Amino acid sequence: MPRTNTYGRNTGTPFSVYPDHDAAIVKSLKSWEGRASGDSAGLWVVKGLRVTWFNDERKQRYNHPQDGDQLKILTFATDEMMTECIIRAVWRVAGIEIVTSRGQHLVAGGEGGTPYRNVARGSLVGFMGSAG
Repeated sequence: MPRTNTYGRNTGTPFSVYPDHDAAIVKSLKSWEGRASGDSAGLWVVKGLRVTWFNDERKQRYNHPQDGDQLKILTFATDEMMTECIIRAVWRVAGIEIVTSRGQHLVAGGEGGTPYRNVARGSLVGFMGSAG
């Protein structure tokens, strides 16, 4: 399965929100957004991801939950794919934007950082990164 480039810097604790089975496709993406801590304190960023695949497997990474964090949810139909994915990042992933083949539009996180367009198209499988 091809993977996209890495966005943000490679520091913190590595994580993988990928399925244990290669053929699994994402059914539901939950994203938490909120005020960052540490060297990004005060910025509005993506803080957590929970992925549920069509095989009912589920994984999540949620860094420093706080009151005031907001949850965004995108649920895919079995034949629905990403038609556009934009990642906004500098040293952290500030935002994720996904448009689907059925017209759904998820915007999670803030508007800071550089927008990297056309990051991925097709079936969403998972995420890799680092947090800390």
